[in-house]
Amino acid sequence: MKDFRLDEYINDINAVYETEEFIKRTEIFLIKLDKKVSEIYKQDSGDDSKKLLLDALIEKLNESRFKKREVVYYDAVTNKKNTHELVKVDDYPNINEKLKEFNNSLSSTKGLKEDKFRLYAMTLKTNKHNYKIIGSFANTFALKKKFLIGNFSDSKIKLNQRNDIIGFNKKIELFVIDDKYILINQAESKFESLFKMNILFSNQATQILRENDRIKEIFDIETCDKLSKKVELGKRMATRLIKIVSDTDRFNKTIDNIDKIKDIIDNNNHKFHEKVKDVNYRNGKLSVPDGKEVQLLDAISDAFYQAVISETENVDETRM
Repeated sequence: MKDFRLDEYINDINAVYETEEFIKRTEIFLIKLDKKVSEIYKQDSGDDSKKLLLDALIEKLNESRFKKREVVYYDAVTNKKNTHELVKVDDYPNINEKLKEFNNSLSSTKGLKEDKFRLYAMTLKTNKHNYKIIGSFANTFALKKKFLIGNFSDSKIKLNQRNDIIGFNKKIELFVIDDKYILINQAESKFESLFKMNILFSNQATQILRENDRIKEIFDIETCDKLSKKVELGKRMATRLIKIVSDTDRFNKTIDNIDKIKDIIDNNNHKFHEKVKDVNYRNGKLSVPDGKEVQLLDAISDAFYQAVISETENVDETRM
């Protein structure tokens, strides 16, 4: 990852964060999460309040377990434990559009219930980069307890002492650099909820089922309709389908040789029989009984392989 240097970004912030000028170039936001939409609200706050929250976040930013953690690219199908996942914003138009809302955010929080605010953000500007640090609230009870006594009022946050930030979880969930990269810190569900990734994946998978000619070769209309209902409801199946089809050469070769799936279906002793045992292969088409649709993706995943040297049969978990 030649273009991404986590240490350099953290050092850039460290170099200027205690200066008066830097504090004046920070802002606090609250983020309201609903099932279909995320709303961003800019908050008025004094320099003392900003610094109180920023000090806590900078402390977490500089912890070795954050700075030294391995960084891998975001994979919607599988995630590697104890890593940061890196997202390239340009790969996802929906993320780009949501980040722009920080520049045109809603202002008044009057009348809104505190339990709707699941995330908060601080934007930071240095001479080199623009950053967003996004965290979550420890629990809604803490948020209500601290803010309903006057610290939270119609888009205004006032923090007077360290105990006032008890409702703020100081763990950095997402770290955004120049609206170009997003670092996910063991917070994939929060990332996907904020940017509504499930909606994106569902729409992409549905489009594949409707328009991909090679998919139509192996699934009839009824089967495509059944799969469409599944990908609309679940991220897992949607992202699996997207990943399978996106590797065009491998996918095309799989479809060209799909008749080989019958050898696995018919052999009860085959190591991978259980994955496709309910699949019916007839006249070049695959189908399954209701409730077994995941086996259709298993059948076209090309996840079964034999190692060249050891000849060990195994499964590529990144495609399952």
